Amino acid sequence: MRVVSVLIIAWMLVACASTSNGESDIELSMLRYEKAWRWNNGEMVSRFHRPESYNPQALAQLGQVRIGNYEVLNRRYLSKDRMVQRVRFTYYFNDDIRVKTLEVEQAWELDPKLKRWIVTSPMPVLK
Repeated sequence: MRVVSVLIIAWMLVACASTSNGESDIELSMLRYEKAWRWNNGEMVSRFHRPESYNPQALAQLGQVRIGNYEVLNRRYLSKDRMVQRVRFTYYFNDDIRVKTLEVEQAWELDPKLKRWIVTSPMPVLK
């Protein structure tokens, strides 16, 4: 009976650890994605996207804009490997000092082949 109890406790600890690692992985991925946008690092931003959500026009804009405030408005997990978050950020073009605000929904998915979180929603085009 003790062996069964020990095995159950060990299994629960492993299950909790794997859940928290998955959550910290998505948190780290979202933080890196935000920083890539803030630093205007188009190459890094593109690494977070699948080819079908990659937008060359949006990526080309990164060298022409500055990202200001970047705020996560809400986040919801659809499953253990899918998540959606809504973000609002401010930005301005280098040749135009008017600050603009954009709100977008980002769909995230854990890619089993890459073993990392990626953005499946299209890259936003800044206007």
